[in-house]
Amino acid sequence: MLYHVDLYDMTISIFAGDRRSELSEHFIPVRTIDLTSSQTKMLKSYEYVENVTH
Repeated sequence: MLYHVDLYDMTISIFAGDRRSELSEHFIPVRTIDLTSSQTKMLKSYEYVENVTH
């Protein structure tokens, strides 16, 4: 499973490995979840959030 937190849209996207592919970097979307207002407030309260892009 792969989780992507989108701080702009305040969503979490969940991806699963594609069993039809032998390549480890192939993922298919499973679900996107909107963060609740309390989760959003908690994330915004952090002074430093590391932004990692690949």
